[in-house]
Amino acid sequence: MWTEIKATYAGSARVALMAPLIFILPAAAEMAQHVAEIRSGMFESLAAMEAAANDSARMGFGVIKIFTLILLIYWVNRAMARLDGAQLRLLGDARSARLFAGVLAYAVVMSLVNLFGGGIIAPYLPDDRTLLYIGIAFFLAATALEIWLSVWKAGASLGNEQLGIGASFTVMRGNVWWSVGFFVLMFLPLMVVHYGLNFLAVGRSETMVWTLMIADCLVVGYLGIVLAATVYATARRATRRKGVPLIAG
Repeated sequence: MWTEIKATYAGSARVALMAPLIFILPAAAEMAQHVAEIRSGMFESLAAMEAAANDSARMGFGVIKIFTLILLIYWVNRAMARLDGAQLRLLGDARSARLFAGVLAYAVVMSLVNLFGGGIIAPYLPDDRTLLYIGIAFFLAATALEIWLSVWKAGASLGNEQLGIGASFTVMRGNVWWSVGFFVLMFLPLMVVHYGLNFLAVGRSETMVWTLMIADCLVVGYLGIVLAATVYATARRATRRKGVPLIAG
């Protein structure tokens, strides 16, 4: 697993250098959200951070950021495949775009549920603890589903019509637990840095806040690529173990 982790981190860095716009997109979306956060006074104190959590401007830019991260799956998967020697246009083509439209629709729905679902159902629940339990259950279920669908998402990005949702479940069978550990180890370190920079900014001078937020944007730019590259690496390993082509012939 460590070999795959190092290779995926390195591949993500190569993608950022090969196609800087892929890196800039999530970094810019994160910067736009930080501008809204700083203007709302979010980093003045922990109380201000909690109060500004549902600020409309912040949430709006958050939706844009999530949409950007979803789109990254398409381009990063194609970039990673090119690093593996595939002859693909990085920008994309009609067939892969058509296939990825389904992935995009699924991801948008799941993201909207994650962002706004709690607020919608909260009035109908007896207490905040119940909402917390539902939120945890949804997160775990959604994460598991994301892993099971890795082959579908990667295959769609690469224009492989044979790797639909059903095929993804079939190919991933026997590969899920390894993939869960791989995902956590790819995802967690950069997320810790991301949240750490945000909490470190609380109560700091304006200059320090801006410095930390710029650093955070760079972290998020790389994190966006790493998350998408994790989808590709997971699908590549699973398809190789099952003897199924990931890239359309």
